Amino acid sequence: MLAGALQVAAQPLPCPPGNTTASESSGDTTICNGGCATIHATGTTTLRSTSDYTISTIPYLPTNYDTGTQILANQDDIYSPVIDLPFPFCYFGTKYTQCVIGSNGQICFDIANANGFCPWSIPGPAPVNNAAMKNCIMGCYYDMLPATGIRWAVYGQAPCRTFVVSWYNIPEFSCTNLIGTHQIVLYESTYAIDVFIETKPICANWNGGKAIQGIEDQTATTALCVAGRNATQWTPDVGGDGKRFTPNGSPTWTFTWTDENNAVIGTYTTTGDTANTSVVVCPTVQSVYYVTAVASSNCDSLTYVDSVIVRLGLGPEIDSTAITNPTGCGYHDGTISLHGVKPGDSFVVNYNLNNVAQPPVILVGNAFGVITLTGLGAGTYDNVIVSTITGCLSDPVGPFTLVDPVVTISGSSKIDPSICGAHDASVTLQGLVPDSTYAIHYTFNNVAQPTIQKATDASGNVTIDSLGGGAYAFYVTYRGCTSNTINVNIVDPPFQADFTYVTHLGCDADTVVFQNNSIGGFYFGWNYGDNSPIDTTFSPVHIYNVHQLYDVTLFSTNNLCNDSLTKQIDLNHPLQADYAVSADSICQHGSVDFTNNSIGTAPVSYFWSFGDGAVDSSMTPPAHFYDNVGIYTTMLAITDFLSCHDTAYHTIVVDTIPYAFIHATDTSICQGKNVSFDADFSDRGSTGLSWDFTDGQYSYNQWPVTHSFDAPGIYSVKLNITYSYCPDTFAIQKIIVKPYPIINLGPDTTMCPNAGDILLADHINSGNPLATWLWNNGAKTNYIHVTEPGEYSATVSIDGCSTADTVSVKKDCYLDIPNTFTPNGDGTNDYFFPRGLLSAGVTTFKMNIFNRWGQEIFKTTNIEGRGWDGKFNDVPQPVGVYVYVIDVSFKDGRSEHYQGNVTLLK
Repeated sequence: MLAGALQVAAQPLPCPPGNTTASESSGDTTICNGGCATIHATGTTTLRSTSDYTISTIPYLPTNYDTGTQILANQDDIYSPVIDLPFPFCYFGTKYTQCVIGSNGQICFDIANANGFCPWSIPGPAPVNNAAMKNCIMGCYYDMLPATGIRWAVYGQAPCRTFVVSWYNIPEFSCTNLIGTHQIVLYESTYAIDVFIETKPICANWNGGKAIQGIEDQTATTALCVAGRNATQWTPDVGGDGKRFTPNGSPTWTFTWTDENNAVIGTYTTTGDTANTSVVVCPTVQSVYYVTAVASSNCDSLTYVDSVIVRLGLGPEIDSTAITNPTGCGYHDGTISLHGVKPGDSFVVNYNLNNVAQPPVILVGNAFGVITLTGLGAGTYDNVIVSTITGCLSDPVGPFTLVDPVVTISGSSKIDPSICGAHDASVTLQGLVPDSTYAIHYTFNNVAQPTIQKATDASGNVTIDSLGGGAYAFYVTYRGCTSNTINVNIVDPPFQADFTYVTHLGCDADTVVFQNNSIGGFYFGWNYGDNSPIDTTFSPVHIYNVHQLYDVTLFSTNNLCNDSLTKQIDLNHPLQADYAVSADSICQHGSVDFTNNSIGTAPVSYFWSFGDGAVDSSMTPPAHFYDNVGIYTTMLAITDFLSCHDTAYHTIVVDTIPYAFIHATDTSICQGKNVSFDADFSDRGSTGLSWDFTDGQYSYNQWPVTHSFDAPGIYSVKLNITYSYCPDTFAIQKIIVKPYPIINLGPDTTMCPNAGDILLADHINSGNPLATWLWNNGAKTNYIHVTEPGEYSATVSIDGCSTADTVSVKKDCYLDIPNTFTPNGDGTNDYFFPRGLLSAGVTTFKMNIFNRWGQEIFKTTNIEGRGWDGKFNDVPQPVGVYVYVIDVSFKDGRSEHYQGNVTLLK
C-alpha cells in the first residue's frame, strides 16, 4: 500500500530535479490460530544530506546577467549588506535565510561580514580560514573592481525557486582592460548550486593570476573545488561553462511499527537511498499494524504512514497413517498415507527426508478422506504437516521409516589351483535366493574385475570359476540392493627357488660347485654375477677369475609361476703387493719411509729390497738412508696362505748436495753503471732462481743478468737457488757503487772583448787531492781565465768517476754589423738590424738609414724591433748601397756610435 510520496517536478534547466521520497508496507495475510506472520516495509528517497557534494559539468545556460537588484557599484573589496534569501537554503548541514555578497565573486553565509572587508588576496588553495573563503560559495573568486555593480534576482515558483547573483562585465583589479562575467544560482528544496562562467581573465601580474571555483564549509576544514581551479591560473571553456555542486550525503531512515493501540512493537534505523524492515506478529484476533517511516537529511525530513491487516484461520486433523516399503534397493515406489482430511479438498503437504526439507506437494483428499505421498524411496520421513490452501496447519506426524530389501551372502567355499599359476580354481557363494540372477562384483588383489551376471542354483548357490591364486573380495547386487562382502584367499601350490654351494679357492681362479634345491620349477637359469652368459644347467660348476664378492641368482619357472633366489658368494681373497714411499727423490744422506699398502689374506709373508743391497722381512720396515748418489729400484714381494705371490716396485733418485756461486763483471763501479752477474750452481732438482740486488729490485730465473745501481753505497747482491728435495742454497757478492763528483762553474755570463778577463773555476773539488780536471781548451787545472766570449766546459774525475759542467760567455756590446741583407720575403735575412749582436746590456738604441742622395728613408729607436725591411713609404727600394748611422747606450753608462754602408740585394 502506498502511504505517501513527495514529488518535485523538474523545470527546464537551470532548475535541477527535486527530491522524490516514498514508503510502502506489505504483508496483508491470513494466518492460522496460534500462528505468526512477518510484515514488511520499504522506503526509497532521493533526499540528500549536504555533508558532501558532487561536482559535475552542466550545459552553459545562465539566467540574464544584467537584470535584478544592483549592489556594490564602484565599491572594491567589500561585502554587501545582509540580503534575505527568498527560501531557506541548506549549506554544509546548516539552513540559512540570509547571506552577504562579495565584490570578489562569492556568496557567504557569515552575515557578520556584512558591509565589511572582502579580502582580495588568495593566500593559498582552499580550505583556508579567510573571510573571502570560509562558509562561502566561490563562484569565481579573484580580485575584481566592480564598476556597474553586481545584481541579484529571484526566479521560479515554490518549491523550485532560484536565487541568482551575477557579476557582469567586471574588470579585474590592476588589469582593468580584462573583463570577467559569471553567475551563481542557489536552488530551493534540493540545495544544489550552479556556477556559470562566461569569461574569466588572467592578470598574471596581480595576485599571481590565481582564482578559485569551489565551496568551503563554516569550519574552514572542508572545501570542494573544480579540478584545476583551486588557487591556480585557469580559464573557462570557450563559449562559457557550467558546473553544478549537488548534495550527495546519505539520508537516514527511521521506521516505527505500532499496533491498533499505538503500542510500539518494533523500530529500525538505517542509512541509504533504499531501506527495508520487517517485524513478526502473532495476533490471536484479526489485527491492523501501522508503520511510520521518516526519511531525513541533515537539513530536512519527510514522514509517511502505512498499514497491514493480519486475519486468523483453522488447520486439518490427521487421525491415522499407513506406509508401504520400496520393492527394491534404490527404488522409489514406497508410499505414506494420511487419513482424516476432508474429501475433495486440496492440501499442501510439507515434510523432511533424513532431516532435509523437501519441496511441498499439493494433494486432493479422496472419497475416504485419505491423501497419499507416492514415489518415495528408503529413508526417514518426519515433521509431515498438512496445510490448507489458506495456510492453516495440521499437527506434525511421523517419523516414518521406509527400508529397502536386504541381500546377504551367508558363506563360501573354494577349490585351489592344481599347480602354481594355473587358473582352474573356483569360489562358490552361498545363501542367496534360489534360481535368481545376480550381478557378481569382485576384486583380485584389490583390483576391480569385470562384473559377472550369473544365476543361482536350486540351493541358492552360485560358482565363479577360472580363478588363479590371490586375494579376492566378492559381493552381489540384486534389484539395486548390495550384499555384504566375502573375502577369499586362493593359494597356489608351493613354488620356491633354492640352492647351496661349495667353494674351492685358487691363486689365479676359484671354483664353485652349485646344488639346485628348488621346489615346483621345471626350468632354471643361473646368473653368476660376473657377466658370463645365463647357465640353464640344473646343478652347475662355475670358475671365477677375479677374487671378489659375487651375487649369484637362480631363476625357477614352470611357465606360470616364477621365483628367484640371490646369494652372495665371498671369493674375496685378493693378493696385491703395494707400498708408498715418503719421497721418490731425495738429497744425498737423506732417508725414505716405506708404507705397506698391500692386500692379502692372512697369513702373509713380506720381503723388502731397497736397491742398495739392503733387505728386510718386516711388514713395515724402518726408514732407510741413502748415502750414495744414484738411482735405486726398491721392491716388495708378498706371499699369502695359498702360497700365491705378488711384487711391487718403486724407483728412488738420490741427488748430490747443491752449491751456488756469483760471477760479477765488476765489483766497484760508478753510480748508474751496469754490472753483469752470472750464476754457477747445481741445477739438478732445482725449482727456481732469484736475484736480490738489495736496492729494492729483483730478478727471477735469469742468468746472466745485468743491473745498475742508482744510488752510491755498498750492496750485498744475493743469489737464491731453490730445490724440490735438497736444501735451498744461496750466494752473496758485495758491489761498491761510487758517487759522481759535483762540479759547478757558475751561471752563464757576459763580457765585452778587451774589457778584462773572467775567472771560471771548480771551487767544490779544488781541495780534493784525488780530483783531476780537463777543460775543453786543454787546460788541466781547476780554473781558467776567459778573454773571449764562447762556450767553456770542464770535466772533473775522482776515483774513476767523472762529471762535467759548461758555462756560456756572451758578448755585451756592438762589435759586428751585417753589410748585406735580402728583403725578398723568403724568411731569411729579410731585415737589416744588428739583433744578433745586441746583448741584454743595451738601454737606448737609435738607427737611421739614408739613400745615396742623403735622403733619410728609415729610422727606429725600438730595441726589440724587426729593423729596416728595404721599403720607403711602403715601396720596395732598388738594389744598391745605403748608409746607416747607429747610436747605442749600455747599462754601465757607456755609449757607442757606428756609421757604415749596407748593400740591399734581391
